[in-house]
This record gives sequence, structure tokens and C-alpha cells, in this order.
Amino acid sequence: MTGAPRPAGLRRNTHPGLAVPCSRCGAGAGRPCTVPATGQRMPAPHPSRTDAAAERAA
Repeated sequence: MTGAPRPAGLRRNTHPGLAVPCSRCGAGAGRPCTVPATGQRMPAPHPSRTDAAAERAA
């Protein structure tokens, strides 16, 4: 690994909901949501977090 940034076409797509902190599990902006009871990462942000990001973008 060279540490060079990836070209724009090869970057991972991040979910727009990750732009804001999660009020449900407490994950910070840019961090994945977790299941509060187990601490396991969720495959997608909590719906309330996605809604908050949409409101912020509007």
C-alpha cells in the first residue's frame, strides 16, 4: 500500500445518512450505526438518522 488516495471512481460509496450523528445509538458523524443492545454494526444507518440527514440537506 502506498497511502495514496483512491481515484474518485474507486472510492467506496458512503451512505448519506452518515453525514450526521445518530440520535438512536450515539454514533458520531461518519461512523456506522450499531445495535444498542449488542454493539454490532448495522448494515445501514438507523432510519431516524437517515431522516435527519435528509432534513439537513433540504
